[in-house]
Amino acid sequence: MAESQPHQVSYSEVANLLYIQPENLAYGDDQFHQAEYWHQESTSLVVLIHGGCWLNQFDLKHIRPLASDIANQGIAVLSIEYRRIGDPGGGWPGTFDDIRQALGFASEMPFENLFVVGHSAGGHLALWSNAT
Repeated sequence: MAESQPHQVSYSEVANLLYIQPENLAYGDDQFHQAEYWHQESTSLVVLIHGGCWLNQFDLKHIRPLASDIANQGIAVLSIEYRRIGDPGGGWPGTFDDIRQALGFASEMPFENLFVVGHSAGGHLALWSNAT
């Protein structure tokens, strides 16, 4: 029996996946202090931090299918936007300040459990947030 080879998924394939339309929230006053929220009757909230090589060419849109899938499992999701390299104030310390502010906002939401998850550069930020 032939072993199937993994399929390299392109950015456009990911960007074209179906997703549930989220609610838009602001976690601060900056134009980048925006989040997408998938409400669920849950005791848990996943704060989802998108990746994108730390660059402003990639935003939270590409992580919507993942957020939708988590929400379909019955868990609330807050997918956060933040300043990246190429944005005014992006990079150090602005990016990290945004993550800190978004997590403060999330911690005020009525959930017993808060999980911080990230993809790519967002994974670095999720790990960093646990260390501070």
